[in-house]
Amino acid sequence: ISSCASGRITRMLMSDIGGTENLFADVAERMRDLMKRNINRIAQTSAVRQMSASLGTASDQGGFASTLLCTYFAPLRSFTICNAGHPPPLLYRSTTDQWHILKSRTQGKQNRDECPSGNVMPHEYQSLKLTLELGDMVLGYSNTLTECCLNNGQTLGVEGLKELARRLNQSSNSETALEELVSLIRSEHQDNLRGEDTTV
Repeated sequence: ISSCASGRITRMLMSDIGGTENLFADVAERMRDLMKRNINRIAQTSAVRQMSASLGTASDQGGFASTLLCTYFAPLRSFTICNAGHPPPLLYRSTTDQWHILKSRTQGKQNRDECPSGNVMPHEYQSLKLTLELGDMVLGYSNTLTECCLNNGQTLGVEGLKELARRLNQSSNSETALEELVSLIRSEHQDNLRGEDTTV
């Protein structure tokens, strides 16, 4: 997560990178540089093009990377998402006390420069923009969460994660919600969140 000096623009980048240790380090470094170069830009177009190149490089070297890029522009409360093969974020709307899965329609007709390459297919690329209100929350996470199990052994998946998020106490806020959600997931099955790194 990076913010520009004025605090008007905040950008979050999440990636799941699979491959050799050297490939992981290389892609992670490219992504950090991408954030630094684009932190003062509201539009994500340039960042998405650079992200596409990094995904393509990872694929060419036999690896895999899924990426979620989000930009929040505080003066307009606008939140923009570019999702390249990553699990979709969840959105909590405080006015309705409801959780939603943030997915757009397939971006099949977009400019080729804006569609990440590599092993992310066009139907795995999502782009959307929304306005956040006071009290809203956006939950980004690695696929370790969706691969967790319910108490009956069934894989959680995105829908299951949304259902667990709905169980959160109504008094939850951005400071307590993540801890409560992780505790709920751990309590569902003894193996949940034990063996892999998790980003939430």
